[in-house]
Amino acid sequence: WPAGTDALSGIQGYSVYFGDDSSGTSETFVTSAAYDPAGVSAGGTYYLRVRARDGAGNDADEWATIFTFIYSADAPTTPFVSDVGPYIPPCSSMQARWTESVSASDIVEYQYAVGTSSSTQDAVGWTSAALEQQACIAIPAPGLVAGQTYYVFVKAKDAVGRWSEVGVTDGITVVAPSGRIGEVKALEDGTPVALVGKYVSANFATGSATNGVIQEPDRSSGIAVDMMSQPVGTVVSVAGILTTQNHVRTITETVVLPVTDATPATTPVPLRIRANRMGGEALNPRTAGITGGVGLNNVGLLVTVQGRVAEFIGEEPRIGIMLNDDSVNADGSPMLLQVSSGLTVDLSGLEVGDMVRVTGISTLEENLLADETVVVIPTLRARGEAGDIVLLN
Repeated sequence: WPAGTDALSGIQGYSVYFGDDSSGTSETFVTSAAYDPAGVSAGGTYYLRVRARDGAGNDADEWATIFTFIYSADAPTTPFVSDVGPYIPPCSSMQARWTESVSASDIVEYQYAVGTSSSTQDAVGWTSAALEQQACIAIPAPGLVAGQTYYVFVKAKDAVGRWSEVGVTDGITVVAPSGRIGEVKALEDGTPVALVGKYVSANFATGSATNGVIQEPDRSSGIAVDMMSQPVGTVVSVAGILTTQNHVRTITETVVLPVTDATPATTPVPLRIRANRMGGEALNPRTAGITGGVGLNNVGLLVTVQGRVAEFIGEEPRIGIMLNDDSVNADGSPMLLQVSSGLTVDLSGLEVGDMVRVTGISTLEENLLADETVVVIPTLRARGEAGDIVLLN
């Protein structure tokens, strides 16, 4: 500490107290303005207090607290570690993030590791993440192996050099590629699946989440994907759980890994289709078509239909249109196609009778008839992409 001064007799030394009493005093005396106290072992707050003495033996009137030392015997708190989901397609890296560790002394480093069990770090050894709370972890060749479950471990070190307990994820399992989308749709709900190298054909904002659709490069089949925000045309690999939501096969608990960015070559071109072929018949016992549907099942594909606006769904705001492309039902009556635009597609410039071309995803909805019979009807879900609704008048 800065040395004291006395103009007449100078400073002889200092009485020194170090302990847990904020008003403590002692008879310990040192002749220089420095003191090396004994170490502490119990947690608490400690005070270094001094009182100067001049060359004539006079003590200062007051003791001064010149340093406060807070000591905790507790190790840093254990980080909570999470990965991207329960399943992942084969790849050469994985992502993890973790919560902040807390210590009475500052945290100075995090380290992570990866293992093939919840107690071993045999895939990636302990690696410094500095003070980052997330990492994209490269997995040495051959990368993440299909069928194997991997665990990410994280520990924190504080300024005293103490390490926290190790936090560990609940594990992420690598799913072998499941083949083509049409083959996946034949599987039971609850099956873990992985689709590799598919094209993003749509993404829809629904509240705080963004859901999407992927399809085969040859446009043979498409499938809905929860929690996917990649732009249309991005080539992706997807893993998750196969489910059925509102009659539509959907991948949930999803991990989406971009393979390449969108290009004109990977941006899906919609299939031209008539309203009376939308939806089609059931693909298999687990994959529905429309009630009384005929023709190939096209649910999940990007399609385009041309016709006249027969009426609007909703007033203010408009949330869709009924489209007449001169298709007829099986009984010969006119067939109107329901086009769902939600709140994200602006229909304010259209009028009844306008000729339009509409592009979107072929999907299904339930409809309650006058006799309370529930039927599944085709719906074209507009995406909101530029050029999806074109006025042809």
